[in-house]
This record gives sequence, structure tokens and C-alpha cells, in this order.
Amino acid sequence: MIALRRALLLLSLLWMGQVQAQLAALSYDRNTTRSVIASVNPSTGVLTTQGAGSAGRAFGLGVNAFNPFAQILYAFGPDPAGVGLPWKLYGYDVTSGTALPELTLSSTGAVVGAIFEQTPPRLLVLREIGFGVVRLERVNTATGSLGLVNTAPVGCCTLKANSVAYANGVVYVAGDVGASGSLSLIAIPTDGSAASSVPLSSEVTVMVGDRSTDRLYGLVQTELVAPDLQIRLVEINPATGVTSNIGAVVADCCAIAPDIAAIGNGALIAVGQREGSSDVDIVSFDLSTGAASFSSAPVSSSRIINGLFDATKGLEPSTTTITSIAPSPTTLGVNYTVTVSVSAAVAVSGSVTVSDGIGNACIITLPATSCQLPSTTVADLLISAVYTGAPGLAGSGDTAPHTVDPAVSTTTITSIAPAGSSTVGVAYQVNVTVSGFGTPTGDVTVDDGQGAMCTVTLPATSCMLTSTSAGPLTISASYAGDAQNQPSADSAAYSIVRAATMTVINSFIPAGSSTVGSPYAVNFAVSGGFGVLTGSVTVNDGNGAMCVAVLPATSCNLSSTSAGPKTISATYSGDGNNLPSSDSSPYIIDQATSSTQITSIVPAPSSPVGQAYTVNVTVTGFNPTGSVAVDDGAGAMCSITLPATSCMLTSTSVGPKTITASYGGDSNNTASGDTQAYQIDQAASTTTITSVAPNPAIVGQPYTVSVTVSGFGPPTGTIAVDDGAGAMCSIVLPATSCMLTSTSTGPKTITASYPGDVNNLGSSDSATQMIDPAASTTLITAITPAGSSVVGVAYSADVSVTGFNPTGTVAVDD
Repeated sequence: MIALRRALLLLSLLWMGQVQAQLAALSYDRNTTRSVIASVNPSTGVLTTQGAGSAGRAFGLGVNAFNPFAQILYAFGPDPAGVGLPWKLYGYDVTSGTALPELTLSSTGAVVGAIFEQTPPRLLVLREIGFGVVRLERVNTATGSLGLVNTAPVGCCTLKANSVAYANGVVYVAGDVGASGSLSLIAIPTDGSAASSVPLSSEVTVMVGDRSTDRLYGLVQTELVAPDLQIRLVEINPATGVTSNIGAVVADCCAIAPDIAAIGNGALIAVGQREGSSDVDIVSFDLSTGAASFSSAPVSSSRIINGLFDATKGLEPSTTTITSIAPSPTTLGVNYTVTVSVSAAVAVSGSVTVSDGIGNACIITLPATSCQLPSTTVADLLISAVYTGAPGLAGSGDTAPHTVDPAVSTTTITSIAPAGSSTVGVAYQVNVTVSGFGTPTGDVTVDDGQGAMCTVTLPATSCMLTSTSAGPLTISASYAGDAQNQPSADSAAYSIVRAATMTVINSFIPAGSSTVGSPYAVNFAVSGGFGVLTGSVTVNDGNGAMCVAVLPATSCNLSSTSAGPKTISATYSGDGNNLPSSDSSPYIIDQATSSTQITSIVPAPSSPVGQAYTVNVTVTGFNPTGSVAVDDGAGAMCSITLPATSCMLTSTSVGPKTITASYGGDSNNTASGDTQAYQIDQAASTTTITSVAPNPAIVGQPYTVSVTVSGFGPPTGTIAVDDGAGAMCSIVLPATSCMLTSTSTGPKTITASYPGDVNNLGSSDSATQMIDPAASTTLITAITPAGSSVVGVAYSADVSVTGFNPTGTVAVDD
């Protein structure tokens, strides 16, 4: 873009035929109070403003320099300024007239002259930093920082205001060396070689270098009788200081402004004021004849010219372009190729100097297009390509940024000892090599990816690493790089195995044995390993009982659920960094002491013989199993199968009983028992007259009374049967009837009474029976006298009556 802008500018300045010098000025416009860039017509004195310029800037008269490559005019201020005050660098883009941002110079001291050197392209200033102390310095146009290029001779001089010129790599300035009272030409080479001075044969007002010929020109101004002035053009021999007149003296000329001059189109062009005039003219001195010519009109009174410069230097312009830099970026130690093109309207010849700004350079002899530069330092470089020009052809240049990166380094983990794996917490050696540019320096950080690190400070080749976590690791070695080498890294697989541990059962509480189901403490210790052991210890008795202790605990309580000898084991589970371990020890689990208790007997406090009653029993111990035998001591028994708690018992004899509950124990519980007194009462009996037959019955005639007795037994003994009227019979059980004969007639209440026996209570029943009279027979057995008797004479009749004990009277009549 910059190259295109330059080309457009130069094309705008051309006319058909030979390239003409294009005069421009740094001008202050009183009307707008702005400093502007203006094109100057030396024939007419007309200034044409380019762009808006800037306000509020003050410059040192003639302290400016022009960069033809970037088309930037640099000026310095403020004006006036003391030695101890900071100066500023101002810039203007000549193509647009735009003011660039101002920069404050990094050091104090008055700037008394400025030159732009084309090869190499750089801005140079002369600074007075104290009385008689003058320095030639380069200016960083991006930052305002100053760098020493050379110094004037010791005890140098009092410089003549702004008589500064450049030719053939030397900055020339006019000054009074050593307070001699006469003017000398002081030569300060830009390559840093020793400065020198020679007396000037004439005192110059203006001194200008012709870039196309490297010749020095000056104007010598002489005052005859005030205000008469005369002026002549001279050429200055830089080696001797001798001035040679060119042409005749120009009389009644003008007062020339110091160092506001430029060379272009074969003329030295300056700003001057004619005698008797208050106007300022553009004065041109022909370099061949010395003849002076004035602009047809003075410069506008609203303008002050602070500097003149030639935008083309009067030469055919050339364009130099860095077309490529390869490889880009470049790693340290690798040569890179800079390819450059130079173009112009005429044939191009000569050479291009390519440099990296840090001392490395190569030459392209046209028509070649490239050369190689070595990469010797890691840096962000500004590569410059400067075409020095040829007869009639202006030099040109280009710059391009280029980066030289550190060299590619290679970091290699050559081995790890011991190979393959190491135990957590145990140091192992990681061996590393780093190759790169020269001998790499700095540190290699080795880490295991889990926080463990060690450092190899080159040229060492190993460090000891201690990993604090077990498992597969990726060991990395990271070289941080140094000024000449890029970082690099390597990695290697490695394994960290867990550390061995030891678990020991120390004791039991209670010692030796414990009762089944009762907790006992198992005391253990876990030792060895790496770091603080974590995880848990599982304790078990081999029969399913277990407890878990989380470290750092040292015991847990175990409750065995079966009696007998046990092998108690304690097993440490391990953790991320530690292996498992275990121990075992014998221990005895005794049976639990059981307790059997008859809690109740229902019904209470007694039960009839033969009737089932509930005996409730509890058995305590350790989950007792099996059965409880219950008996009444008289042969009655029942069984409770745990976990049932009762059974039904039926006693077969009357009287007080001792109820016994006997638990036989099991593998985990001892036997136990309990007793309780209980009363068995007689059973209630039931006597039932099942039938009376016949019914009704005849008095005196036997009838059958059938009776049953129910109860516990069978019931035993005799049932007494009576009719309530004296008639009785007995039934001896297990008989069920007897014959009863009632001796009187009428309804009878038949009663059957059972008196009970040892197991049964008495009972009775009754039934209704009708006793009818018995049939009687009356017979006249004899009449006496027999056969007949005399009337009125008694006779006897014998009568017999048969029946059931007949009584009463027999009425006999005739």
C-alpha cells in the first residue's frame, strides 16, 4: 500500500518528458493558524496547501528532514526551546498533508539539525546536550527514542544556526571549533568513524548537499555598507573546506533565511528578502552559472516557510519492494531468502543492500532478485532493502517485518530407572536430553501429571521424581526454551505400583472367648505403605459376622452369630497408593446362657381335669431355636417349637400340679427351664335320664330307667335312681340303666343322682313318670253254706282280691 501511494504521488508530479523537481514546503498559515504541507511554485511564489495540517505546533527554523521512501516530512520543536527542555518529533504525510501523532524525544537537548539518510534509511539529528557537546543520533520514528550514531570532535563547537548538510555518508555542519572565532566545516560520519573538521574559507549562510551528485553547495552572504547585501553561490570541498565561487556575485540581493533551502531541477532554491522589501521571495540559484532568479510574486504574507524540500530530488524515481521473505517466520540457525524487485521507468542497474538491522546484510546485484540472510538472533526484525540508485535514477527502499523464532528444540526422555514401574513414594530417576541451536540452556520440568515434579537444569540430564499416587502415569518432560530455542516436550508411559502394607490383629476384648451374640472388640494395626493410609479394615469370623473400621480407627466390634472356635480375619482393603493386607487369629465363641420362663398359664389359677389349658413360655438367649417341653408332672405333656411361645396342656388327674417348661438348648444357647404351680380341678359331670320305659307304668310293675353320665373319664361310681316315693334302684357305671318299681300310683319325678368320683363332680337329672294302678281281680272263692242258705240266715261268702297289694273293702251283696 505504501509503495502504491508513493507511485501515485510520483506519477502526479510527472509531466511529459524529463522528471522535474517538485518543491514543497513546511509552512505556517497565519490565517488558519495551522502548520501545513504546501507545494511551492518557485517561479510564481505560490504555495498550495496539501491537507489540513495541524494546529499548535512550533518548529525550529529549518530543523526538518524528508523521507522520500515513505513521503514523510519530519520536523522538530518547539521553537524556541532551551537545552534542558524536551523536544518533540512531528511528522506529516506529504501525499495527504495529514499530521502524524507527535512523539516526545527520549532525551533532553536542543535539536539543531536533521537529516534523513537513505542508505540505510533512517532519521538522524544533531543535538546539543551541553556547551560544546554535539551528538549525532538516530531517531526511532515509532517511539521517539534516541540512539547514538557518532559525536562531534571533543570540545567541538558553537554551531552556526542550521547550516547542516549530508553527502556521501557524512553529516556536515558549520561551526566555530574551540572558540577560534572562525568558521569550520565539521564532518561527522554516519558509520561511527572519527569526526573531523577543516576551516571554511568562506562563511556560509546556507549549506545544502546534492543527493544526486554528493556535492556540497552553499550561499555566502556579504554585507557591504548596510543595508547593502551581496550573495554568491559556492561549492564546498568537504575535504579542505575551500569554497569555490559559481558565477558572479549577485548584488543587492536579499537576506537569506538560514538553511531553508533545497536543490532541485539544477538549482539551489532558498527563501530570501530583497533589499528594501518586506516581502519574502523564492530565490533560485542555477548550479551551473550561479545566476539568481526571483519568483514573479512574493510569497503570501500570510505564510511563513519553515523548511523547503524536493519531493523527487530531481531523479527518475524507482520503486523497491520486498516481495517475499521465506521461510517466514524463520527459526534460529536457518538461512532465509529475501526476494526484492526494483522497478523504474528506465532500465534498472546497480545493487540492493538487504539488511536485518542487527548487523547481517547481503547484496543483490541486479538483475538478480534475492539473497540470503542468516538468522543469528531471535528477534522481531525490520528487514530493509535499499536500492542505491544509478545515474539519473533515484534510490529507493522498502522494509518488511520478519520474525526469527527460536530454533526448534527436541526434548527426549531417554530412560526411566527403574524401568517400567516404581513403588509409590519411592524416588525414581528420569533421564532427559535436549537438542537444539547451540547448547540449550534453562530448565526442563519433569512431572508425572499428578503433581509430582522435579527440575533438570541444563546441562544436567536427569532428576529424581517421587510420585505420590499409584497407577499408570504419563511422565512429561517440558523444556521451557531459552533465548535461542523453542520449548519442546516429550512424554513416556510409566507405572507407579502401590506400596506394601502389613495388617496385624493385636488383641481381643474380652480375651480368649466371648459369648455368641455379644460384641467383642478386635484390635488391629495396619502399618507400612505410603503416606497416610486410608480405606477400611474388614473383620469377619468366617461364619458371616463382620464389622468394618475406617482408618485411622484401630478396632471394631464384632458379634458372632454362631458358637464354636472361630478364625478371626482382619483384611485391609488398600487404597489408591497402598496394597491390601490381612491377618488372622483364633478365637472361641461360647454358647449364650439361655433363660426359660413360664410367663402365664391360662386360665388361671386352675383348670378342670381333662380340659386343655395354655402354658405361655419365653426363652431368652441368642436367637434360641429348638423346642420347649412342657409337662404337669403327672404324665401330661406338650411341646413348643420356637419361636412359638405357648402350647396347650391337658392334665388327666385332679390336684395340684407343678408345670415344668424345659428348653433343651441349641448350638448357640445352653439349656434352661422353669416351673410353676397349677391346680387341676374336678371336671363337671352331666347326668342325663335318657329314657323311662314304659311310661306310664303300672304300680308295682318294674320299669327301666336309662341314664348316662358324661365327664372326664369315663366317670366311675354308682348312680342312685328313685321315684321320690321310696322306690330306688342303682346303676353301677359303666352300666347305664336299672329297674325301678314304684309302689304307689300317680305322677312321679324320677331322679338320677351321680355323686361324682375323684375326677368328676356330682350331677343329677330328673324325668316325669306316670304310675297307673294295677289291674285287680276279685274272685268269690266260696259261699258257706255252699249252694244255698236260708233267708235271713247269714251265710258267708269267701272272696279273694288280687292286684298290687290291694287294700280296702269288698262290697258283697246278693
